[in-house]
Amino acid sequence: MKAFYSELFRELGAKVDINFIDELATDYYQFNDTPVSCVAVQKIGSGLKAFVPEELVNGDDSDDDVAFIDPVVISNEQVKFIGDKAEFANEDAAYNVLKPIAEHLIEHDISLIIAGACAGDTDSEKTKTLSLERAERVREALILMGADPARLIAVGLACTGDPYHIYGAGVGDDPIASQNRKVIICDSRSDLANQILAKLP
Repeated sequence: MKAFYSELFRELGAKVDINFIDELATDYYQFNDTPVSCVAVQKIGSGLKAFVPEELVNGDDSDDDVAFIDPVVISNEQVKFIGDKAEFANEDAAYNVLKPIAEHLIEHDISLIIAGACAGDTDSEKTKTLSLERAERVREALILMGADPARLIAVGLACTGDPYHIYGAGVGDDPIASQNRKVIICDSRSDLANQILAKLP
């Protein structure tokens, strides 16, 4: 086999003989042991950049095909809703977070899934309705800022349909419970979108 590849490389123009390594040292490759979460990191630097991918914030439109390659996870801390309602507690703050997404949608030909999620570990008609209404409220805001409504699909995940749900966090004002109140925005062609649609309650 080595002779075959040596001859092949010479035919391809190699000027020197090829040395083959029979076995790599165990420390030849170094891997990071820290897992990478697909959930956007919170509370570092700008609150907007913590949830919106850098290419949206900086207006990088170099490749439409990689737009929204990562999901956008907007927490209850960033776009806060009034308790048990689908109304923004602070519309200006909510629009400031959503504006870069709307601008990106106007410039790129992509379709998005907007998925609302609630706190709690048990799905009910209330959480199904509330999560959908909150997703629709985000969709409305994006449309008002110029996004094409035909490319925005709102769905409600209730509680257990959320792929990032933290079980046992409760439903109160605890910060961990609050992490389950979120809106997830992802490219409709992504694996995450397929996962979300397959688990709709």
